[in-house]
Amino acid sequence: MNSHFDDMDSRSWDLPKPFAEDDVRLSEDVLERYISRFTHPGDLVFDPFAGYGTTLLVAERMGRVGLGYEILSERTEYANSLLSVGEVRVGDIRDADLEGMTFNLIISSPPYMNRTDPEDPLRGYRSPVAGYDRYIAELASIYVRLGEILTHDGRLVIQLQNLRNEQGVTPLAFDVVASIGRRLEFLGEEATIWQKDCYGYSHGYCLIYKRA
Repeated sequence: MNSHFDDMDSRSWDLPKPFAEDDVRLSEDVLERYISRFTHPGDLVFDPFAGYGTTLLVAERMGRVGLGYEILSERTEYANSLLSVGEVRVGDIRDADLEGMTFNLIISSPPYMNRTDPEDPLRGYRSPVAGYDRYIAELASIYVRLGEILTHDGRLVIQLQNLRNEQGVTPLAFDVVASIGRRLEFLGEEATIWQKDCYGYSHGYCLIYKRA
């Protein structure tokens, strides 16, 4: 088991209204660490759940080229307004045409779901919801597919954490690892410590994979 501890806030920057209350899972220092570790200037970085474009902005600043997908158009528009080289495309990553693409690093924090959520995070938090088990299976399927477009020495990094509320604990990170299984080669997890509790815990995990 690998572990890497940081004392950081989960928010990357102060988002403008109407996004100010939204959560940003991948902070810039986490992104900088993995982009520096797994890529070189000019390499391609991909975020399948791009949100407000944090990954692509950091990649651009570090001399890499970023591409992302985001299902919510208002987030896509905001991200693209900040980018000079990279691009966030609006759409569901499950429907994305990725044929012929290869990336040196795929890094993301997917939208979270606990066992009692009434909305589907993979559909932009819309109802109806197919259920937590279906969400886990689809999330694992997304990442297995993305593993196929990594370069031979590329890395896939997934930032996740387990969730705890008054209904109990949802072992989200552990369930994703179990669902992916051996379809990708698991290289270990690195722990991240938040400055304050998020979703009932003060830590999360970066799960690191390569092609099987």
